[in-house]
Amino acid sequence: MSHHTTPGSPPSRALYRRSGAFRLAGALCCLGFLMQSCAPKQIDLAQRFAGRPAPRMGEVGSGAERIHFAETGKPGGPVVVLIHGTPGDLRSLAEVFADPGLAARATLVTVDRLGWGLSGDGSPVASVELQAGALRAILDAHPGPRPAVVVGHSYGGPVAAWLAADEPARVGAVVLVSASIDPDEERTTWYQTVSRWWIVRWMVPGALRKADAEVMPLPGQLTTLGTRLAYLKAPVYVLHGQDDKLVPVANADYVRRVLGQSSPIVEIIPGQGHFVPWENPERIIALVHRALDGLGVPPSPPVSPTPPHFP
Repeated sequence: MSHHTTPGSPPSRALYRRSGAFRLAGALCCLGFLMQSCAPKQIDLAQRFAGRPAPRMGEVGSGAERIHFAETGKPGGPVVVLIHGTPGDLRSLAEVFADPGLAARATLVTVDRLGWGLSGDGSPVASVELQAGALRAILDAHPGPRPAVVVGHSYGGPVAAWLAADEPARVGAVVLVSASIDPDEERTTWYQTVSRWWIVRWMVPGALRKADAEVMPLPGQLTTLGTRLAYLKAPVYVLHGQDDKLVPVANADYVRRVLGQSSPIVEIIPGQGHFVPWENPERIIALVHRALDGLGVPPSPPVSPTPPHFP
């Protein structure tokens, strides 16, 4: 029997099933595209150091609190800690980490956060507080002559801010890049909702499922962080893309409001989206230099810049 409807009659169940299947297929196609756009670029760290000494790899802590890191730059210099977003690993800020000008001025340390890369036991650690706490071991292992500069991209932003609040004597400046910091801007998107459906969940790459596990409890954690930001002693430098669709530029305004009289230095990049570390790394590098200037770190001798490498 064929399925058809007459004028004014309700649609058949088969039509409902077909339209539902089309909606699901459309949602999956959109979800696949968004997954590709949200995934971090695959970066060859060795390529960034071609012709130069390779960075040193190391670990601090053990077991579920083990932090894997790479280190380069000026031995015994002030420390700059680079903290990636979600998903990501220590390669995510490779363009900043490999900058020869910064390396001549500071010890650069880029980390795998807990649950990413070779850190922890591979399971997600969905707590900004625990993520920041684990990075204290990095500060312990790198007691520089001055307080550290901590740089956080995206989810790494609140981790950097929390670490600065926990360690006011050992963190001298915070650089927030496209940082997820405003609890009111942490809204569940339709594609996050779709990715959590049981019929879809198995199709979502493991890294994105882990990332979703981190962001689900983030609004409440950011509310707690907001009460601490007002008492942050370290100067804060904010860099955000005007056209960021993943972490809206309103997050930068939030930092300005919360810090009040201790006004942060806020730079907005016109036409820039979320992925500043790959598309505009020189802006991050310039802001880290500015943070080092603020700490009284002597300028480095002139260095011929290495052109950025993009995969």
